Amino acid sequence: MDTIQEIREILKEMAERQAIFDVKFNEQVAFIANQQAKNDANFNKILGDIAKSDAKIKEANQKKSYIEIDQCYSATEFFYHSLNKKLVLGNMKFDSIYGNLWGHEKNIQDEFDIVMYNGNSLVIIETKHKVHTNDIEKLVSKKVDNFRYLFPKYQNYKIYLGIAGFSIPQDVENMAKNLGIAVLREKGEVVQIEAKNLKVY
Repeated sequence: MDTIQEIREILKEMAERQAIFDVKFNEQVAFIANQQAKNDANFNKILGDIAKSDAKIKEANQKKSYIEIDQCYSATEFFYHSLNKKLVLGNMKFDSIYGNLWGHEKNIQDEFDIVMYNGNSLVIIETKHKVHTNDIEKLVSKKVDNFRYLFPKYQNYKIYLGIAGFSIPQDVENMAKNLGIAVLREKGEVVQIEAKNLKVY
């Protein structure tokens, strides 16, 4: 076989191999494209499922928030009506009581669940369905300052604090007592009040 014939045979063989390679390559490209399309479809389905889950979680949180607000107002109403009968906290007698007292001045606004006052003293009572330690921390660190700012005519009053709830864990009760805060809880149809060693804030 002469050299030209050998070259022709080699080129023919290379062309056949290239044709086989092209077919396999195109099959592989088609397979990858098909897999990518499936992956995209699965990914889009997952995104859709996540969006549905987020919507359900948001709806559940909204319902939970409404329930908590409703429970808080129920607690406020119960303790307000109970205290309004006698206007007494511990050994202190008060003249008037306010429920859900709102104040707004410049960039400060706040709500005070129950406020009782007399000629020189007042008590701010925070009500919750279930009282947590952060409720007490907020009462001490924020509510007193906000009240004095929003209602300056009471600047010179002695301010006492109380926490009221249908459920008050023992550690929360201990924390309140250690800080000189009155503890009010439901006991049947009446309010049980623990108001010893109250601190002036």
